[in-house]
Amino acid sequence: MWCLFHCKQQLHTPPQSPDIHVIEDLWATPETAVQKHQIRNKSHLKQVLQEEWDKISPDITKKLVESVPRRLEDIIKAKEHSTKY
Repeated sequence: MWCLFHCKQQLHTPPQSPDIHVIEDLWATPETAVQKHQIRNKSHLKQVLQEEWDKISPDITKKLVESVPRRLEDIIKAKEHSTKY
């Protein structure tokens, strides 16, 4: 407990670059599909989200996961500039 108040602490946070967050690419599809529904309440939203999420093919998720090393290389090459992702 003493260390909590007296030891120098550093907060390490994960990278915040949107370029490496493949989940954002994955969310775009169900998010767009949900907007086409007349959502009545939270349970309806949950139902629609689940239906749309289930429609995402494993091939899409596989391709996104496989894209991570390439994305990281592009981020490193771009230094502090944006990438195509």
